[in-house]
Amino acid sequence: MGFDLLDRRIICILQQDGRASCAEIARQLGVPERTVRNRIKRMIRRKAIFPTVVVNPRQFGYQTAVDIFCEVDLAQIETVGNALSQLPEVNYLAYSTGDQDISIQALLESSEAVYPFLQKLSNIPGIRRTKTVLVPRILKSVHEWIPPNRHSSPFVKAKTSSNPFRVYHLRETRVKGGSSDEDPHIL
Repeated sequence: MGFDLLDRRIICILQQDGRASCAEIARQLGVPERTVRNRIKRMIRRKAIFPTVVVNPRQFGYQTAVDIFCEVDLAQIETVGNALSQLPEVNYLAYSTGDQDISIQALLESSEAVYPFLQKLSNIPGIRRTKTVLVPRILKSVHEWIPPNRHSSPFVKAKTSSNPFRVYHLRETRVKGGSSDEDPHIL
């Protein structure tokens, strides 16, 4: 893929603050601003990162998340997938394998809204059966994912943050007297 530690460090900073300027990132990393700008452009061009806004559903009144696993008539799987993608409550949709054929997550205003939403699903031709799981708390969202380093993780969880999402920093290993003195907050 051609991504190195500098790319990962840039990604970490952008995940903490998507509005960080190239100049600020360059200052933090001790590299030229032009290098940062070119790296970001390259990662966007390769579709490795996407500049976007992450919406906090709770701030818009959506307090309940449900995972729903759908068993569908395989001859209609694409039609069902298209119908599900049109539902505004659905924030995640994927084909799956095993007992279920399609996996979705829906965001709803309250637990009282779950049953009417399931009724809406039952009206979609091709859905045979659903299995619903109430999600009381999401611990990690897709926008928090960082590509793993194949050899060791250079990322550490931030010690403090007012951000409700996880914040990661790069691990800095210091060698004192021939031994490694690593941050105890390493993931």
